[in-house]
Amino acid sequence: MVGIKLITVQCLTRDAVRIAWLLDETLDDLSEATVSVWRSTSSSSGYVRVSQEMSAADVHYFLDSGVNILSLQRDVFWRVQVTQGDSVTQYGSTDARQVAQGADAGGVRLASAAPPLNALEIGRRVALVIDGYVGQRFLHLRRRTSGRRCPECWDALKRQCSRSSCPTCFSVGFAGGYFPPQPINLGALRPKDLQEAMSSIATVEVRDSVFQAHNRVLISKDDVLVSPTSRYAVVSVTFEEFSGFVTRQLVALRELPRTGVEYTIPISWTVNSLTQNQPMGHLQSTSLESYEEGILALGIGPPTVNPATLFPSTLIEEP
Repeated sequence: MVGIKLITVQCLTRDAVRIAWLLDETLDDLSEATVSVWRSTSSSSGYVRVSQEMSAADVHYFLDSGVNILSLQRDVFWRVQVTQGDSVTQYGSTDARQVAQGADAGGVRLASAAPPLNALEIGRRVALVIDGYVGQRFLHLRRRTSGRRCPECWDALKRQCSRSSCPTCFSVGFAGGYFPPQPINLGALRPKDLQEAMSSIATVEVRDSVFQAHNRVLISKDDVLVSPTSRYAVVSVTFEEFSGFVTRQLVALRELPRTGVEYTIPISWTVNSLTQNQPMGHLQSTSLESYEEGILALGIGPPTVNPATLFPSTLIEEP
């Protein structure tokens, strides 16, 4: 039976709440189960589904953009429902073992207060710069830490993998090894910021690279990031916070050897110089007119409109 042992709720942006979950260890095939997220203003009743049915093998979180976190009415609760065949179970704040015995699932509430507006603005600007200008495109492979153990190499007695290059779990220990790839943008740091980051992260070596990432997609240690030419292991992630709100991530990457098992993960990804880097970084405009021509040529935005054409002058000439 596929079950959930932990649910966390975290605010990322002004209009998005991240609901993440960890699965119990199981022998069942996760592809035969689906999960969905439900929301209510009461802990015990009135839950409404806010997500579609998603494969339990492919997702580990959901972004709920239907909640105004700055509203005074912040008594909002979430549950995660698991559907497996004819079995339907909802999980919330109550321990999963008690839920299995018939106890009310309860609801997980956003524990932290609404982030201040200046913290939200910092996060928005970081995302704007990385996604619009300086970011480089990667594929993010999040390492599995729960769910079904690998049927090929997992030794239940020793609690470890029995093979160093397992083609089923890629030496992770859980079937599949990593979640499906998700595109993400990483931005280079200024030389001064890079020097400070390298000196503050104890696990970083000289050959490692440090990038910045926004808070829309959270990265964890031991995840894998894929570029068009190389694959990297995440050796460290440092969160920059403002009043407890994550505004930026500093991610240290270490290039993996091409003989490593990570290069056997099947990924199909075709990019070029335009899709690898952010389109706005390709603009070489010297005037407003050349800027408008550039974004039209790249297909990344509508041209700006001269207000005079929308609001013509209404001055009345004197006779």
